[in-house]
Amino acid sequence: MNRNDLEDLLDYDSSALSFGGIGVSLISGAAFILIEQWFTSSDGPVNTLMKVCFGLIAIGAFLTWQGKKMHDKKRSRIERIFRETQEYLIAETPTPTAGSNAATG
Repeated sequence: MNRNDLEDLLDYDSSALSFGGIGVSLISGAAFILIEQWFTSSDGPVNTLMKVCFGLIAIGAFLTWQGKKMHDKKRSRIERIFRETQEYLIAETPTPTAGSNAATG
């Protein structure tokens, strides 16, 4: 594990949160307006604002999916680092000897 791995993890974390937050905000806002327009519109079953809302929901879903994808990539990198360092930690862990007692110090 090196400094570049940690910097990549930090970049993925903030980017994933940004994509996910923007995506969910777009979905919720557009869905609210869409539902409100559906019940109050007198322009027919689908008006122009509803079409824009459908587009924003699609964009929000894409951004949320990208955020999830980045989160999963970060998670896999962390798990890879743990797998790589586990062998090192096991090799460097001192084994207790027969005459030593850790409780009595």
